[in-house]
Amino acid sequence: MKILDSRRLTGKNFLSPRAGAVAEVRFESGEDAEQAVLAWSASLDRVLTALDWPDVPRWVRLYGDSASLVMDAPIDTLYAATEINEWAIADASGDAVPLTEAIESLRRSLADEVNGALLELQAAAEDRFLTFVWDDDVVSIGAGKSSKSWPMNALPAVDEVPWKELANIPTVYITGTNGKTTTTRMTASILRTAGWRTGCTSSDGVVVDGVEIERGDWTGPGAARRVLRHPDVDVAVLETARGGLLRRGLVVDSCHAALITNIADDHLGEYGIERVEDMARVKGLVCRAVGLQGRRILNADDALLRDLGEQWGAPVVWFSLGPRNAWLDTHLRKGGEAWVLEDGWLCRYQGMTATRVVPVGDIPATHGGAAQHNVANALGAAALTHSLGVDLDTVRQGLCQFEGSLQDNPGRCNLHDYNGIQLLLDFGHNPHGVRAMLTMARGLMVDRQNARLWVSLGQAGDRSDSDLNGLAEAVLESKPDQVSLREVAGYERGRQPGEVTGFLRRVLVENGQSPECIWHHEDEVAALKDALGWARPGDLVVHLVHIQRDAVQTLLNRS
Repeated sequence: MKILDSRRLTGKNFLSPRAGAVAEVRFESGEDAEQAVLAWSASLDRVLTALDWPDVPRWVRLYGDSASLVMDAPIDTLYAATEINEWAIADASGDAVPLTEAIESLRRSLADEVNGALLELQAAAEDRFLTFVWDDDVVSIGAGKSSKSWPMNALPAVDEVPWKELANIPTVYITGTNGKTTTTRMTASILRTAGWRTGCTSSDGVVVDGVEIERGDWTGPGAARRVLRHPDVDVAVLETARGGLLRRGLVVDSCHAALITNIADDHLGEYGIERVEDMARVKGLVCRAVGLQGRRILNADDALLRDLGEQWGAPVVWFSLGPRNAWLDTHLRKGGEAWVLEDGWLCRYQGMTATRVVPVGDIPATHGGAAQHNVANALGAAALTHSLGVDLDTVRQGLCQFEGSLQDNPGRCNLHDYNGIQLLLDFGHNPHGVRAMLTMARGLMVDRQNARLWVSLGQAGDRSDSDLNGLAEAVLESKPDQVSLREVAGYERGRQPGEVTGFLRRVLVENGQSPECIWHHEDEVAALKDALGWARPGDLVVHLVHIQRDAVQTLLNRS
């Protein structure tokens, strides 16, 4: 077997409830996978015995011609653990240096890394049920406004920690395929309305109490640590993407609530996640962090999440665009909670008792209900914040104050009037998200005779041909009058310039889109200029994968 990737897992992860080391391996042609795994485990026993390292749990996941091989390890020896794991794999394959030669190097790695003070602090924090956050440079105990941090090279003794000053804060995870960032921002709007200083991570940046402190894709462990250590944070809302979950695991192993928006076919093929069912298990990791007194907030309209909700864990609060069905009513008759769209209202059910909370028409981000995906996001955010103790009137106010504009939800379902032309800007970048936006677009056009639709999109090169096919099919379903295919410079990710747009064009033409109605643009600004030049009052321009947000806004301001 050959090592494809080797890395640390710094917390609870897809395969193990603890930190450790993982290697992704590929088996040679004709190699017996089960025998190879047994050989790896035996080699691991040999090296651990030689190092006087206690026996450790190990975990295996087979997929296709590959596998993930995991060994648990203390957090102060994770780099050494990756070296140990790599030697065991090489030894099982007959490619390792003799153990007598490797052992001294491994011992030096352990000696350089071992940190008894770190483990003592971790154990002491866990004994007191306090949040413990660490990285290579800093250790924190407690969270947000009630946390304290120390440099890794100057850790205090346990009895030097001001334990009485430390406490946890409400912490929630939000994940899913689409809608994570909008749901995070809706959640933050409600919590700020409730008077809580909210720290949020998202794919657009880190925001504390409404102020952006970092811009960029901040959905990984580094972002979560930044929020959990910030002295001005009363509640942490952590958007968490599958990349961080797979590469490192969770930053904190326990939280007060977790929300999963939906599960769709996106980013498959990485780290052995080949099927959408596998992705559901990855995203479901956040639910395993919820304490039994907390809540799992799940989308009842997603079959994969319904299956996840049946697994043991904290009580589930379902949200659904409805109508209610026998399955959901069974949950309610048992005394369960659900948030459902009924007769144009967001309604909370506790058991079979319904409370109308807010009409959809009063929530600006839903655009009168045309943006059904944002209705679902609002239901999820309402359920999540109410599970933290926010009263229903404040939930209503927070949703009504969230306008979904470039100011409070940049790049997500932003609808503008441009001299009578409707312009819809969104980050939709996979078939599920694109289909949602174009369904909304057709809904906005239904009462406008002779209105035309322009769709502009681009895609990064790390998507499979199947993903690109799905993207083109989602566009074709909307029957656009014009399509602009854009290059996404800097995101070729293994493909040649023009390869993605060429592939999409071919699929569109093969499935009936007129070649004369397909435009090619080098970037978003050029595409938008031509779109606004082509469109006439009443037409709708949908601009997807909105990366050059500032440049596009500058263009709109000047025009």
